[in-house]
Amino acid sequence: MTVLHKDEPVSMKGVYPESHNCIDCGYNTAPGLPPRELAEFLMDRDGSFPMTFTDESEIYAVRNSVWKKAGIEPYGGCLCVGCLERRIGRRLKSDDFPDHPLNNPAIPCTERLRDGATGRRDCWGGKGDDSSPAKILALLAGPLWHVPACLRAD
Repeated sequence: MTVLHKDEPVSMKGVYPESHNCIDCGYNTAPGLPPRELAEFLMDRDGSFPMTFTDESEIYAVRNSVWKKAGIEPYGGCLCVGCLERRIGRRLKSDDFPDHPLNNPAIPCTERLRDGATGRRDCWGGKGDDSSPAKILALLAGPLWHVPACLRAD
């Protein structure tokens, strides 16, 4: 064994989705994030992996009760905003979004997440420099449970 190799490979199973594609329509909710196997490989090799957020990203956190109403098990797959709203039979509202770094309005996202699901920006409780893009990336690069596009949170 060399210092470049670890005893145990990184496993992100159960804390990072296999794919970021919506399980209903196939939309890639996180085009700037690698799938799980590639993320694990990069974590083993480099200790990190790239994360890019664009106006095509639908990365958000909603409460467990919303995922349950949508019929999704924890880490049972990702849903784009449109398919999530279709499954729950209504538009998302601010109560659906916990105060979480993924819900910070400074993170680039699709227009329908930014404007259609207005609750995402209304729920953010971060103050001061907590809302800066650098601070957001630092939070997301921390514990792996911050990373998934389809994170369940209360």
